[in-house]
Parts: sequence; C-alpha cells; structure tokens
Amino acid sequence: MRSVLTLWFLSTQFLVCIIIVAVGSSAANSDLESKLRDAIRTGEKQVVTLTDDVLLTNDLEDIACPDLTITGNCPGRKCVIDGQNKYAAFREPTKLTLQHLEIVRMRSNNPRRAPVVHANYGGADVVIDDCTIRDSVGSEARTGAVYVSESELKIEKTTFERNLGSRFGGAIFLDSFSRMTAIESVFAHNSAAIGGAVANLESSMMFVRCRFSDNSATKGGGAIALHDADGTGGTFMRTAFTNNTSAERGGAVYVGHINSVVRFCSCQFTGNQRDNIYIERMGRGSVNFCPRRPTAGITLQDEEIGALTVQDGCSACPSPGRL
Repeated sequence: MRSVLTLWFLSTQFLVCIIIVAVGSSAANSDLESKLRDAIRTGEKQVVTLTDDVLLTNDLEDIACPDLTITGNCPGRKCVIDGQNKYAAFREPTKLTLQHLEIVRMRSNNPRRAPVVHANYGGADVVIDDCTIRDSVGSEARTGAVYVSESELKIEKTTFERNLGSRFGGAIFLDSFSRMTAIESVFAHNSAAIGGAVANLESSMMFVRCRFSDNSATKGGGAIALHDADGTGGTFMRTAFTNNTSAERGGAVYVGHINSVVRFCSCQFTGNQRDNIYIERMGRGSVNFCPRRPTAGITLQDEEIGALTVQDGCSACPSPGRL
C-alpha cells in the first residue's frame, strides 16, 4: 500500500508544490524515486517530504528546479537515499536544502561530477542540515561527497563518514571563491590525497564546535588542506582534531601559500600524525592561535617563516556573540 498527497499553494513569490510520499513496501521504490526525479525536473519551487527510503536506479539528472528542499520524515530515524555504490545524486543546483536524511553509497566515476552534491556553475546556495553522508566514493571525481565552486555551503549537525575522494577532500572540496560554514558537525574516517576531510582552494570557511577524527591524506592535510594565494582562509572555533594522519605533511591541517588568515580559536589537537599543522611559505597570510599555539606538532617549512606568519593571541578570533 502507498499514498501520495500533493499540496499546492500560492506564496507571495512562488507557486510551491509540496509532495509527501508514503510507501508500505519496498516494491514502491520506483514511485518514490520517480517523485524525486519529477521534483528535480520541474521549473517551480519544490518541497519533497520522504517518509521512506529511496534506492537510486540511475544517476539523478541535473537539477532544473530553482529552489529544491528534500526533507526526511521517517519515524525514529533519518530517511535513506542510497546510491547502491553505482550512482550519483544532486548535480548543479541553484538552491538546494537537504534535511533529516542519510545519504549513502553514492559513487561517481565522472571527473565533472561529485557523488553527493556537485555545484559547479557558480552562485549556488546549498544547505545540509541534520544529515549523515557516508560511504560515498569519487574515484575520478576529485572529492568523495560534496563539491562547490563560486557558491555557498552551509552545514549544521551533520556527519560525514567514510567518504573517499581521489584527489581533493574526502568529504568536501571547496573551490574558487566559495564560502562555507559548518556548525556542530562531525568529519570522521574520510580520506583523499589532499585534505582527508576538507580541501579549500581559493575559498573561505568557518567551523564552529566541529570534530575531525581519524581522517587521512596520502599527501597533505589529514583532516584539512588550505592552499592557493587567491583568498584561501579559514576560521576554526572550539573545534577538535583527533587521530588524523597524513603520509607527508600536516597530520591534522596543511596550510600552504595563502595570502589570507587561518585562525584556530580555542581548538584542540590530539594524536595527529605526522604532526598537527604544517605551514608552508606564505604570501601575505598568517596563522593565528588563540590563546596560543600547541606546545608541539607545529611544523614550519623553513626558519624564514617567523613571527609575522605564526601568531598567538585572540584578537583575530570572532567574538562568541557573533556565532
């Protein structure tokens, strides 16, 4: 048995379709998937509420919907969208909100498509709230889960776990003047060549009360890699880095050739290997530690990286009232 309830209402700006899908058996998965695909194709704002799991049978198409919200309403758990280790999910959104979902086993062999979210055209607004994103693979897609370029990414109370990227960012690749905020989120057991959990090139990011644990990189930045002189920066507030590893440099964080500021405000570093933070020669950038840098595990590329580059003190950190 299944029931589908479709509600239309006229808001002040948009004709909005709310699709509520309920199913009583796994045989109805094709109906669930088709409703999701229909919402992606439409030209109006869409709110899709899932009340059961969705098993993808092919890659999802590029998102034509200008404002798409997908929210899970499975009693006692998150609704699952499963790529079966074959298929990729959300590509080229304009505005995309994912809520109360478990997005699992997505896969992309396409270098132009990240497995979970791929926003490449610029100007996208992506929100991921109270989700779990796990066990996704980007074998040729650079990142293991989410890619954004010239776009905005907001993450809250979300876990990224066991995602694998071939190059940049096991969980997230933040590229080309993007902005990211992550609050109370967890990044665990993700891996990539550069930035085991997150790679940042030419973008800004803020992490508040987040945890990075057991992420790994084969080159640099077991948890985080920040690189490139064109605006790359980041702020980490009350964030913990535990047991992250890098085969070459920056067991927790790699910072290289930036001309902006990286701030660590009341952060914790424990058990990271080979070191906590590796800092390469900077442009006009600096790395700030509040209240002070860790007593061990800060590696400088050479002795010329001095007091102007690595600084102690809290003046550069945002005040708690701003968060």
